[in-house]
Order: sequence, then C-alpha cells, then structure tokens
Amino acid sequence: MSKPKPPAPANDHLAAFGKTDDLDRLTDAEIQARLDATGETLMREINLRILRTREETLALLEARARKDRS
Repeated sequence: MSKPKPPAPANDHLAAFGKTDDLDRLTDAEIQARLDATGETLMREINLRILRTREETLALLEARARKDRS
C-alpha cells in the first residue's frame, strides 16, 4: 500500500495547477494563469524583503545617531 499524499497547504497557490514537471505541455492561457498567480506571490515576497531591509537599515541608522549624540 502506498503512502497517502500529504494535504497541500491552504496558501499553496500552485496546488490548483497540479504537477509542474511538464511545463512544455501547457497552453498559452495556462502559462499566463500561472504567471499571474505566481507573479503576485513573487512581488509580495520581493516587497516584504525590501521592507525588512529598509526597516533594518533605519534601525541601524537610528542606533548610530543615538550613539553619536551620547
């Protein structure tokens, strides 16, 4: 008896598309749908990384400014 597949996470945006190992067989519409779905997720991740970097940089600059004032 084979192991059952673990359930896909609720936020897995690729789960609706099935396997990703045969991309060459996708239609143009399927390709565009995947790009749209993954593009939003990718842009969110990029924006979060930018925000984290900015927050860290601002915190470092503020700490340096406080140190210089002391």
